[in-house]
Amino acid sequence: MVISKNLHICFIASLDSIHARRWIKYFADLNYNISVIDYSNLSIKDNDDLPTNITVYKPLKIKTKSKAIDTIFRLLLLPINFWKISSIMKKLQPDIVHSHYVNDWSFIGAANHDGPLVTTAWGSDILNTNLAAKVSKVFKKYVMQKSTIITCDGNFISSSIEKLGVEPSKIELINFGTNTELFTPQHRQSKHNMELLDKGSINIISLRNLEPIYDIDSLILATPKVLKEYPQVNFIICGTGGDEKKLKQLAKSIGTDTNIKFAGAIRQQELPMLLANADIYISTALSDAGLSASTAESMASGTAVIVTEGSDNHIWIEDGNSGYLIPQKSPGVLANKIIDLIENPEKRISFGEKGRKKIVEDNNWNTEMNKMKNIYENLK
Repeated sequence: MVISKNLHICFIASLDSIHARRWIKYFADLNYNISVIDYSNLSIKDNDDLPTNITVYKPLKIKTKSKAIDTIFRLLLLPINFWKISSIMKKLQPDIVHSHYVNDWSFIGAANHDGPLVTTAWGSDILNTNLAAKVSKVFKKYVMQKSTIITCDGNFISSSIEKLGVEPSKIELINFGTNTELFTPQHRQSKHNMELLDKGSINIISLRNLEPIYDIDSLILATPKVLKEYPQVNFIICGTGGDEKKLKQLAKSIGTDTNIKFAGAIRQQELPMLLANADIYISTALSDAGLSASTAESMASGTAVIVTEGSDNHIWIEDGNSGYLIPQKSPGVLANKIIDLIENPEKRISFGEKGRKKIVEDNNWNTEMNKMKNIYENLK
């Protein structure tokens, strides 16, 4: 269904996030009038999955090799960016402002828009308890309380939002959703056609970024026990992040680096084929808002999953029936579950089939975005 072109949404988001890009593309393809205030370092030319009929505006940003210095520059530039974003929004006069992630940019957007305001909380923006998060809590409360609607993708984060003084009636559960036609077991093919996958081996994949919150250390520490029993197993660790050097050194120090491929960022168009042909997907995350996108995409691909307990994972995965839930920071338990799935291929198949069924029924991308479309239409 194509709707009126008159509805103008201004997104405040980072275009280096695949989740934000997918969301924006969906509504641009429905002929919404889309503007984006983008605080990433990318240009629209770097995002070949975005339509060209959107207008992108950039706040001022200085990028260095140090996150601490970047944060200092960001704070120093806040007054200038407040003026700049205020001028952009005064010019655009959008019907709806939708902020993805609660941060300083969403605060500026909220302060400069008196119409319908939608805010999507991603998880770490609400759940972090570090010093920066404590300092910014007053700004987050302002954004949340001014928002007309707040969306999130899990009960766990919804309760955290309520603790910021938000009325439950303002919170809508909208999953980021999975394209179950793109992520499907039908992509399975001969493994030798996939560069990262070893034909004849069990291929185990992680897609979480190389940051402390995702605890890739526990996955690496599980590898010796697995490889002692099955020396040919192939571990594929995708993603990027500040822990990359440390994790590679850890793998080398325990002597399993030859069985671990650090694959870096995976191109989105390659991901469905890679996941469908992997045997086991692992997530050792210490925190998630709802169901992580990579876990959902793996389940949709019919791949058996092993993920850490916590957040809403128990809602999506029935332990021992459609996947395995393991305690956080438990490499020994993880190794045992991996070995169990290696030795029981029929269980891998069963987990994969039941996992896909759950995603198709309850986390379908088109269904979730249709919910969002109805919210936008009712706000205009």
